[in-house]
Amino acid sequence: MSIKLARFATEKDIVLPILNKVGKFQGRKISLNVPDGWYSTKLGTSVIYVKPASELEIKLALDKCPVLRFYPIGNEGVPLNFESLKRRGMGETVEILFLNTSPWDIIQAGLWEDNHYYFIGFDYGADREVLNQVKTKFETKQIFNDIKGITPELRYYTILLSLQKQTLETLETLERLNLSSAERTKRLKEFQSTFQGRLRKVVADAGGELVNFYKRGAGRYLIVWKSGRQTIKTIINDKFRIYDAGYCLSGEDKKHSMSSIIALAKTFQRQAPLYLTRT
Repeated sequence: MSIKLARFATEKDIVLPILNKVGKFQGRKISLNVPDGWYSTKLGTSVIYVKPASELEIKLALDKCPVLRFYPIGNEGVPLNFESLKRRGMGETVEILFLNTSPWDIIQAGLWEDNHYYFIGFDYGADREVLNQVKTKFETKQIFNDIKGITPELRYYTILLSLQKQTLETLETLERLNLSSAERTKRLKEFQSTFQGRLRKVVADAGGELVNFYKRGAGRYLIVWKSGRQTIKTIINDKFRIYDAGYCLSGEDKKHSMSSIIALAKTFQRQAPLYLTRT
């Protein structure tokens, strides 16, 4: 027992994130009565508060962790590769704590031992050519199917930005109008349920044509759409992620979004008609 206690007796300087007055370092729970943030502390038999950590100290601490690259949106990030999160049992997006940036950047975030991702900084070495092309098309409301090198992750990112932009524009318009509180609440609820409007825009922006859609159980929809002369039936969830593309994708349907499978359909159709799996 004395040997185990001895390792805590030696004081050492550490840097760690504190959330809700608690942090974690090498499996040890550390309590500090401070606001959420990064702190430099002296750790031994007790914890002595020192000071807020500098940007360099934070970066050095996170550089020792598993690091991924993301497209940021709000307080979340879309990874440059979906598989990098899925291998850790996570979804297509993840919360990134202390994120302080704007859309259309490429950032780095490190996975701390508390299983949270933390913002490190910008990835200045990333190739931004395709991202900048998509940004230009997005901001000028043009279809970007002709841009080479667009990944499913980047397409999904643009969908999230589009939904966010529509939400903000609608909310700003409602705030400017002289409406009663009851009427404003009513209209906000209506907006939240306009799945059809959002879906139609996503399909059109990707170069497809929406024919119809049907509810298929909790959070699932059957989407009927056209690409050229072919009619495809796709099953998605309410976040526009794919359950069944409706044409052959070699079992990789769930890696895609509604937008990305439309772009892929057009690419495949240049060589031959789609092999439909749902009629």
